[in-house]
Amino acid sequence: MPVDYRGQSYSRIKKDCVSKGVLFEDPEFPASSKSLYFSKVDNDVVWMRPRFWRFGETVEVVVDDRLPTKNGKLIFLHSKQKNEFWSALLEKAYAK
Repeated sequence: MPVDYRGQSYSRIKKDCVSKGVLFEDPEFPASSKSLYFSKVDNDVVWMRPRFWRFGETVEVVVDDRLPTKNGKLIFLHSKQKNEFWSALLEKAYAK
């Protein structure tokens, strides 16, 4: 069983969000300049959830963070940086 990162339990967070009918907002990585820069303040940044345009409407796609690997390497789309996964998560959302 995985260890919770900074006390954040996926199952507890999911249950809480479902019961309240809200989307998860991560207090460990708030949608603000302090999550992007060490000391810079940029009030022009707009935080958006990943969305796709499908059949004339915007679709919000939710994916988990499990990615397919073989011999310890991502099977499909991957970054040159071995600890960077955004491209694989975007591909997973698109494939879904």
